[in-house]
Amino acid sequence: MSNAIIERKNQIVGLLSNPDVTNRLVSLFSKDENKAEKFKATLMNIALDQTLLQCTPASIIKSALQLAELELPLSKGLGQAYIVKYKADAESVIGYKGWLALAERGGKSVKSKPVFKCDVFILEDNGFDETVTFKPNYDERKDFEPDWVEKNLKGVLISIKDNNTKTITNNFVSFGKIKQIAGKSPARNSKFSPYVDWGLEMYQAKALKYVLSKTPMTEQIAKAVEIDNKLDIERIQEVKTENTINLEDLIEVEIEKGE
Repeated sequence: MSNAIIERKNQIVGLLSNPDVTNRLVSLFSKDENKAEKFKATLMNIALDQTLLQCTPASIIKSALQLAELELPLSKGLGQAYIVKYKADAESVIGYKGWLALAERGGKSVKSKPVFKCDVFILEDNGFDETVTFKPNYDERKDFEPDWVEKNLKGVLISIKDNNTKTITNNFVSFGKIKQIAGKSPARNSKFSPYVDWGLEMYQAKALKYVLSKTPMTEQIAKAVEIDNKLDIERIQEVKTENTINLEDLIEVEIEKGE
């Protein structure tokens, strides 16, 4: 083990021993020492990941605590949340599986379906009556190819069912709107983009966040929107001279406290 890795591990251990961090861990894990220790072990592995070695240890811990507050697991393999490098710091990013989990806790069942140019898609809105016709063309789809997705994605269909009222609503978020929400300019490649590794998943995540932010939310979902918006807004600031973006449209939040 190199001296640099040893030093970084010592930095993480030192920060985790800080009374403020320790107290927050106790609060988050309800004095469950096993959960707290598992969290610390996972956090250490994340902090030593090659993609995050240039990030400050403090920003990694901050991001991890934010995700723990949302009760989202840190493991990349679960696809619910990620800690990613943005400039010199680490930032929290919620994946589409994370938004699905948050919505389920908030009493909503959600389905996310990407719509491509080769698909048959019709959404007819007649006041309170909606009719959706969606026939994916799996023979022509190449959604495993990032370049193909970029050129052929029309948008994402988000269907939400309120588990209490059984009301179902359908919302189509265009690819252009998703790029606005994500702060990703169509005219250039950003210096950093989690979309390079998790493109289609992240597009669905941003569509989910957008639609959920326009519905009555629990405090936890509202907090998730606030956390996830941080990176998006920073990315928007990078491309603001190329796109006209209404930030209020992105971050408008109406909070309905959970029971």
